Amino acid sequence: MRRRDKEIADRRELRRILEEARVCRLAMSDGGRPYLVPLSFVLDGDDLVLHSARVGRKLEILRRNPEVCFEVEEGVAFARGETACGSTMRYRTVIGFGTVEVVEDRAEHARLLGLFGPRYGAPASAVPDGELDRTVVLRVRVRELTGKRSPPEG
Repeated sequence: MRRRDKEIADRRELRRILEEARVCRLAMSDGGRPYLVPLSFVLDGDDLVLHSARVGRKLEILRRNPEVCFEVEEGVAFARGETACGSTMRYRTVIGFGTVEVVEDRAEHARLLGLFGPRYGAPASAVPDGELDRTVVLRVRVRELTGKRSPPEG
């Protein structure tokens, strides 16, 4: 990272950002062409969990190339300065890399899908079989995380 003064190295703080963020932007490579989608997500241990319809471009790409990059942010706010160059953005962000796996086990699929409701404010409840049949659950095995904040610490 070029700006070490903005780096977030504390694993607990990276985890807090992941817990507080509500949107994950998932970047994939479609035959050398980038493809990016915003998604809701939950954490399961150190893994990110996503869900998707059973058909679509995202799944087609991931079946060919499961390597992904993702980004989340929280605390984003514009800080107006005295001049345009004196203005800045405030944020905390995490960027990670990992490999996507499709969750095949039906009980695990149901358990992971059931984590989304409470995370986004809905009551905890069993996931109906019809929803399980319509969705795919994707687990991102995270192997690398970096974090950045602005303004710098201190």
